[in-house]
Amino acid sequence: MVLFDTEISPFDQVNVALDLETTGLDSDRHQILEIGAVRFRGDEVIETYQTLVNPGVPIPEFIQRLTHITPQQVKRAPFFSSVASEIEEFLGADPIIGHNIQFDIGFLANNGVPLSNPSYDTWDLASVFLPASRQYSLKYLSTFFQVEHNDAHRALADAMATKNVYIKLLRLAANKMPVS
Repeated sequence: MVLFDTEISPFDQVNVALDLETTGLDSDRHQILEIGAVRFRGDEVIETYQTLVNPGVPIPEFIQRLTHITPQQVKRAPFFSSVASEIEEFLGADPIIGHNIQFDIGFLANNGVPLSNPSYDTWDLASVFLPASRQYSLKYLSTFFQVEHNDAHRALADAMATKNVYIKLLRLAANKMPVS
């Protein structure tokens, strides 16, 4: 199984961990609420990006409770169309790391930011390197790897936790030993 098609060690590669918070799960019906991204090389954080987004629609109560993002917070936030070029520029051509990354990529694509970057999913990597685990949530993996994950379900905090989980998974991959 080839995980990384590159001549650069994955520890030396510049990557961007990405997370979105949204008004729901369906990229055809729901909207982006918050974007968080962390550009990093190995353990080094190079820069971060975070913005709230005005979804232009009501935020369901469940989502408000989950994310702690309120209508008042996004009322004066930019619409996605105003930040689309910023996030596209921030992501550049670097590999994108995410937890269930196709969810985030799908929302960006449906909002006019299709990505052709290589992408790596920490959920998928965890299922390979932690085959005996029965769960692969970001919360579980953060606890398993003793990675700080405060402010869960906020985009930048989740992107930072994803970056840290990814590094731990790379170390497992480097040892070529799934943990049972």
